[in-house]
Amino acid sequence: MSTRTTYNGNSEQVPWVDDGPTEGFGNQYARLMRTLFDVSALPLTLPDGVNDVTASVDPELPAGGLVEGMKFSITWPATNTGPMTLALNGGAAAAIVTAGGEAMTPGMAQSGARALLEFVGTDYRVLITGDAGDGGAVSSREIIIASQTWLKPAGVSDDAVVLIEMWGGGGGGDNSDDDGSGAGGEFARGFFTMADIPSSVSAVVGAGGSAEVSGGASSFGTLLSAQGGGRGTSSAGGRGGGKLAFNGTYQATDFSGGDGCGPGTEGTGPGQPSLWGGGGGGGFQSARNNQDPHPGGQSKYGGAGGAGGQNGQIPGGGGGVNGGVGARGEIRIYIFG
Repeated sequence: MSTRTTYNGNSEQVPWVDDGPTEGFGNQYARLMRTLFDVSALPLTLPDGVNDVTASVDPELPAGGLVEGMKFSITWPATNTGPMTLALNGGAAAAIVTAGGEAMTPGMAQSGARALLEFVGTDYRVLITGDAGDGGAVSSREIIIASQTWLKPAGVSDDAVVLIEMWGGGGGGDNSDDDGSGAGGEFARGFFTMADIPSSVSAVVGAGGSAEVSGGASSFGTLLSAQGGGRGTSSAGGRGGGKLAFNGTYQATDFSGGDGCGPGTEGTGPGQPSLWGGGGGGGFQSARNNQDPHPGGQSKYGGAGGAGGQNGQIPGGGGGVNGGVGARGEIRIYIFG
């Protein structure tokens, strides 16, 4: 079960205003609302009740009501004593069921605990929940730093939700002090159920690139992959792993790695930052005698790029100019429930 969902082609369920051959404000608003509900997990406020729960959501639901794939987060107002329903903004109630479609049994919803719900068919499916104060009910967390065959744990329900995150390896910088640096590796994530995952999976952790070598890609079987960062060369800095081509030009996304700095006879520049991917490697303010290293690009969730002459940081940071080595990638597996 991947979180990369659309409305399964059911766009007709969203009200569409006929403004003639030119799309008008009504159409634009409907498109915006459909996109918002497609990519968001909207927080529910003012939850109340024990088994028959009421809550509010803002923005308002489309005029056609709930649409397949909508996701909501909620803090349970009380510990349930039996099967549950949820009504939003005073509307009709729909059943709250487990990820597998079974009725909630006493104690499944704990007072004060957070939960993630998805509207499927006619019910709200509980994707993630747990005890109050448990920080998300992660029943297991595993960090893989070297390639291996991953074995599916025994005794875990097929309905358990699995979050997989990974980074590709960072690219290495060019060996010369006035050439390009290595780029950061791409970040990727996906939600699945345990039933989606085979009994054994080839988990590949992308290697960091040595000097003038691109970083390796990481992958978890065929379910998810993340590209490595490009190597620095005498003519260009490496391109961040996972950058997408738009109109013939590669552009960064939140998940792509940061670019390495480009070459320059009078000195090179800093590495480019990234939000989730690895940062790009940096260079030197003066190429003569490797003076005044520029910093590598920072990353909020991945590893920073190495400054001029320095290695990238784990996971996925690109190596700096003058032989900096890219950092290895990483795979993280969280099982909920």
